[in-house]
Amino acid sequence: MLGQKNIIVIYVGSHQLEIFGHSTSTSSILPLPTTIINNLEVADRDGLYSLIATWAKTIPFVTTEIIWLLSPGVCFEQTLTDAQKELWDTLTIQFLDSVPFEETLSRVYNPTGGRTIVATNQDFINALIQGFAVQGYLTRAVVTAKSLGVDSPLTVDSVKQITSNLSQILRDNLITPDASTTIEPKKDQTAKPKSSLPLLLGVFLTLLAILVVVIYLSK
Repeated sequence: MLGQKNIIVIYVGSHQLEIFGHSTSTSSILPLPTTIINNLEVADRDGLYSLIATWAKTIPFVTTEIIWLLSPGVCFEQTLTDAQKELWDTLTIQFLDSVPFEETLSRVYNPTGGRTIVATNQDFINALIQGFAVQGYLTRAVVTAKSLGVDSPLTVDSVKQITSNLSQILRDNLITPDASTTIEPKKDQTAKPKSSLPLLLGVFLTLLAILVVVIYLSK
Protein backbone atom coordinates (compact mmCIF):
# COMPACT_ATOMS: atom_id res chain seq x y z
CA MET A 1 0.00 0.00 0.00
CA LEU A 2 1.01 3.61 -0.51
CA GLY A 3 0.11 6.10 2.20
CA GLN A 4 -2.17 3.48 3.81
CA LYS A 5 -4.25 3.39 0.64
CA ASN A 6 -4.80 0.79 -2.04
CA ILE A 7 -3.46 1.33 -5.53
CA ILE A 8 -4.99 0.99 -8.96
CA VAL A 9 -2.80 1.25 -12.03
CA ILE A 10 -4.16 2.95 -15.15
CA TYR A 11 -2.32 2.50 -18.44
CA VAL A 12 -3.12 5.51 -20.61
CA GLY A 13 -3.40 4.89 -24.33
CA SER A 14 -4.48 7.36 -27.00
CA HIS A 15 -7.85 5.60 -27.43
CA GLN A 16 -8.45 3.79 -24.15
CA LEU A 17 -7.61 3.45 -20.48
CA GLU A 18 -6.60 0.06 -19.15
CA ILE A 19 -7.43 -0.13 -15.46
CA PHE A 20 -6.02 -2.75 -13.12
CA GLY A 21 -7.58 -2.71 -9.67
CA HIS A 22 -5.90 -3.81 -6.44
CA SER A 23 -8.52 -6.51 -5.87
CA THR A 24 -8.75 -7.88 -9.43
CA SER A 25 -6.81 -10.42 -11.45
CA THR A 26 -7.45 -8.86 -14.86
CA SER A 27 -7.74 -5.32 -16.16
CA SER A 28 -10.83 -3.53 -17.42
CA ILE A 29 -10.90 -1.32 -20.52
CA LEU A 30 -12.44 2.14 -20.65
CA PRO A 31 -12.62 3.26 -24.31
CA LEU A 32 -11.97 6.91 -25.17
CA PRO A 33 -14.04 7.72 -28.28
CA THR A 34 -12.66 10.30 -30.69
CA THR A 35 -15.69 12.48 -29.92
CA ILE A 36 -14.27 12.82 -26.40
CA ILE A 37 -10.48 12.50 -26.85
CA ASN A 38 -9.09 13.25 -30.29
CA ASN A 39 -5.34 13.31 -31.00
CA LEU A 40 -4.70 13.64 -27.26
CA GLU A 41 -6.87 16.75 -27.13
CA VAL A 42 -9.93 16.90 -24.88
CA ALA A 43 -12.85 17.41 -27.27
CA ASP A 44 -15.63 16.85 -24.70
CA ARG A 45 -14.63 17.26 -21.05
CA ASP A 46 -18.15 16.66 -19.71
CA GLY A 47 -18.37 13.52 -21.83
CA LEU A 48 -15.09 12.29 -20.37
CA TYR A 49 -16.30 12.91 -16.83
CA SER A 50 -19.52 11.05 -17.62
CA LEU A 51 -17.55 8.04 -18.91
CA ILE A 52 -15.48 7.95 -15.74
CA ALA A 53 -18.56 8.32 -13.52
CA THR A 54 -20.24 5.36 -15.27
CA TRP A 55 -17.12 3.24 -14.82
CA ALA A 56 -16.87 4.20 -11.13
CA LYS A 57 -20.43 3.00 -10.52
CA THR A 58 -19.80 -0.30 -12.31
CA ILE A 59 -16.40 -1.18 -10.83
CA PRO A 60 -15.96 0.73 -7.56
CA PHE A 61 -12.79 0.61 -5.47
CA VAL A 62 -12.47 1.87 -1.91
CA THR A 63 -9.71 4.04 -0.36
CA THR A 64 -7.72 4.02 -3.55
CA GLU A 65 -4.99 6.10 -5.18
CA ILE A 66 -3.97 5.98 -8.83
CA ILE A 67 -0.63 5.42 -10.49
CA TRP A 68 -0.88 6.53 -14.10
CA LEU A 69 1.30 4.86 -16.72
CA LEU A 70 1.70 6.87 -19.90
CA SER A 71 2.04 4.67 -22.96
CA PRO A 72 4.50 5.59 -25.74
CA GLY A 73 1.44 6.55 -27.80
CA VAL A 74 0.64 9.54 -25.57
CA CYS A 75 4.20 10.78 -25.05
CA PHE A 76 6.79 12.64 -27.07
CA GLU A 77 10.30 11.64 -26.12
CA GLN A 78 13.82 12.62 -27.12
CA THR A 79 17.12 11.18 -25.94
CA LEU A 80 20.31 13.23 -25.99
CA THR A 81 23.77 11.70 -25.81
CA ASP A 82 26.76 12.70 -23.73
CA ALA A 83 28.42 13.89 -26.95
CA GLN A 84 25.71 16.59 -27.14
CA LYS A 85 26.10 17.65 -23.51
CA GLU A 86 27.10 21.24 -24.27
CA LEU A 87 23.89 21.60 -26.30
CA TRP A 88 21.56 19.79 -23.89
CA ASP A 89 19.73 22.90 -22.65
CA THR A 90 19.28 24.34 -26.13
CA LEU A 91 18.11 21.04 -27.62
CA THR A 92 15.76 20.47 -24.69
CA ILE A 93 14.07 23.83 -25.24
CA GLN A 94 13.85 23.20 -28.98
CA PHE A 95 12.28 19.80 -28.39
CA LEU A 96 9.67 21.13 -25.94
CA ASP A 97 8.83 23.97 -28.33
CA SER A 98 8.16 21.39 -31.04
CA VAL A 99 5.62 19.44 -28.98
CA PRO A 100 2.22 20.29 -30.55
CA PHE A 101 0.25 21.20 -27.42
CA GLU A 102 -0.70 24.55 -25.94
CA GLU A 103 0.61 23.43 -22.54
CA THR A 104 2.89 20.47 -21.95
CA LEU A 105 3.52 18.24 -18.98
CA SER A 106 7.20 17.37 -19.18
CA ARG A 107 10.09 15.93 -17.26
CA VAL A 108 13.82 15.86 -17.91
CA TYR A 109 15.79 12.82 -16.78
CA ASN A 110 19.55 12.62 -16.61
CA PRO A 111 20.36 8.93 -16.34
CA THR A 112 23.90 7.68 -16.67
CA GLY A 113 24.95 8.17 -20.27
CA GLY A 114 22.69 10.95 -21.54
CA ARG A 115 19.52 12.93 -21.05
CA THR A 116 15.90 11.97 -21.78
CA ILE A 117 13.05 14.46 -22.18
CA VAL A 118 9.43 13.31 -22.00
CA ALA A 119 6.41 15.49 -22.77
CA THR A 120 2.66 15.04 -23.14
CA ASN A 121 -0.51 17.14 -23.28
CA GLN A 122 -1.01 18.67 -19.84
CA ASP A 123 -4.71 19.37 -20.43
CA PHE A 124 -5.34 15.72 -21.34
CA ILE A 125 -3.63 14.39 -18.22
CA ASN A 126 -5.26 16.99 -15.97
CA ALA A 127 -8.69 16.09 -17.34
CA LEU A 128 -8.11 12.43 -16.49
CA ILE A 129 -6.80 13.24 -13.02
CA GLN A 130 -9.69 15.58 -12.25
CA GLY A 131 -12.32 13.25 -13.71
CA PHE A 132 -11.26 10.43 -11.39
CA ALA A 133 -10.77 12.83 -8.45
CA VAL A 134 -14.44 13.80 -8.70
CA GLN A 135 -15.25 10.11 -8.13
CA GLY A 136 -12.96 9.94 -5.09
CA TYR A 137 -9.82 8.57 -6.75
CA LEU A 138 -6.80 10.74 -6.02
CA THR A 139 -3.61 10.57 -8.03
CA ARG A 140 -0.28 9.80 -6.43
CA ALA A 141 1.97 9.64 -9.49
CA VAL A 142 2.17 9.95 -13.26
CA VAL A 143 5.07 8.13 -14.91
CA THR A 144 5.90 6.71 -18.30
CA ALA A 145 5.33 3.00 -18.81
CA LYS A 146 8.67 2.85 -20.61
CA SER A 147 10.58 4.04 -17.53
CA LEU A 148 9.23 1.03 -15.60
CA GLY A 149 9.59 -1.44 -18.45
CA VAL A 150 5.85 -2.13 -18.41
CA ASP A 151 3.61 -2.66 -21.42
CA SER A 152 -0.04 -3.40 -22.10
CA PRO A 153 -1.90 -5.56 -21.27
CA LEU A 154 -1.30 -5.25 -17.56
CA THR A 155 -0.94 -8.45 -15.59
CA VAL A 156 -0.75 -9.40 -11.93
CA ASP A 157 3.03 -9.73 -12.27
CA SER A 158 3.52 -6.37 -14.01
CA VAL A 159 1.37 -4.59 -11.42
CA LYS A 160 3.38 -6.23 -8.64
CA GLN A 161 6.50 -4.97 -10.38
CA ILE A 162 5.05 -1.46 -10.33
CA THR A 163 3.98 -1.50 -6.68
CA SER A 164 7.37 -2.86 -5.64
CA ASN A 165 9.09 0.14 -7.27
CA LEU A 166 7.22 2.92 -5.49
CA SER A 167 10.38 4.82 -4.61
CA GLN A 168 11.37 5.01 -8.29
CA ILE A 169 7.83 5.98 -9.26
CA LEU A 170 7.78 8.87 -6.82
CA ARG A 171 11.24 9.94 -7.96
CA ASP A 172 10.22 9.91 -11.65
CA ASN A 173 6.79 11.47 -11.03
CA LEU A 174 5.82 13.98 -13.75
CA ILE A 175 3.55 15.94 -11.42
CA THR A 176 3.99 17.64 -8.08
CA PRO A 177 2.23 16.04 -5.09
CA ASP A 178 -0.09 19.06 -4.63
CA ALA A 179 -1.24 18.90 -8.26
CA SER A 180 -2.36 15.29 -7.85
CA THR A 181 -5.24 16.19 -5.54
CA THR A 182 -6.39 19.45 -7.07
CA ILE A 183 -9.78 19.69 -8.74
CA GLU A 184 -10.09 22.88 -10.72
CA PRO A 185 -13.63 24.28 -10.92
CA LYS A 186 -14.87 25.56 -14.23
CA LYS A 187 -14.20 29.22 -14.69
CA ASP A 188 -17.09 31.53 -15.48
CA GLN A 189 -16.18 32.89 -18.89
CA THR A 190 -18.99 35.49 -18.83
CA ALA A 191 -17.67 38.83 -17.63
CA LYS A 192 -20.01 40.79 -15.43
CA PRO A 193 -21.09 44.01 -17.15
CA LYS A 194 -19.89 47.18 -15.48
CA SER A 195 -22.52 49.59 -14.25
CA SER A 196 -23.09 52.59 -16.54
CA LEU A 197 -24.78 54.64 -13.80
CA PRO A 198 -21.72 56.84 -12.96
CA LEU A 199 -21.25 57.75 -16.62
CA LEU A 200 -24.93 58.65 -17.11
CA LEU A 201 -24.93 60.68 -13.91
CA GLY A 202 -21.91 62.66 -15.10
CA VAL A 203 -23.56 63.42 -18.44
CA PHE A 204 -26.77 64.52 -16.68
CA LEU A 205 -24.91 66.91 -14.36
CA THR A 206 -22.98 68.41 -17.30
CA LEU A 207 -26.20 69.05 -19.26
CA LEU A 208 -27.83 70.51 -16.17
CA ALA A 209 -24.93 72.93 -15.68
CA ILE A 210 -25.15 74.04 -19.34
CA LEU A 211 -28.90 74.58 -18.99
CA VAL A 212 -28.40 76.76 -15.89
CA VAL A 213 -25.79 78.87 -17.72
CA VAL A 214 -28.08 79.31 -20.76
CA ILE A 215 -31.02 80.40 -18.58
CA TYR A 216 -28.81 82.84 -16.66
CA LEU A 217 -27.41 84.44 -19.85
CA SER A 218 -30.85 84.76 -21.43
CA LYS A 219 -32.14 86.98 -18.63
